[in-house]
Amino acid sequence: MKIAFIDDKTDNLQAWLSSMETITGGEAILDIYDSIDAFEEALEEGYQPQVVFTDYNIDDRCGTELVEILRGRFGHQVYIIAHSSGDWRNRRLLQVGADEMIPKFKGITPSPTVVDRFWSYEDLLALDQSHTEEE
Repeated sequence: MKIAFIDDKTDNLQAWLSSMETITGGEAILDIYDSIDAFEEALEEGYQPQVVFTDYNIDDRCGTELVEILRGRFGHQVYIIAHSSGDWRNRRLLQVGADEMIPKFKGITPSPTVVDRFWSYEDLLALDQSHTEEE
């Protein structure tokens, strides 16, 4: 399984990476991107994650753009998780097509909300499988 996280803050990227390494036990491919531009470049090169976590404010761009890019390119084949520290920001990402939201707490490693939502790698696999079945 390929899982991506897009956020422009290094400490947030590292907290997420630490959380996901704990959950997946090294069984997933975890990719971090510090900009939408870098993520788009990977998509152009054929990258397709199954799950994407996105922040709302990413440099001078917005996570809503990212959701629209993913929905336009892959439809609902990618499960998108809004992962911002602002509740209204997460709700906005849901409005444009994210599948669920998990609040982000800055500077806490591992992220308690991510670890609480996904207790194991099997939880992530089930998420991907249930999302694919909806197609």
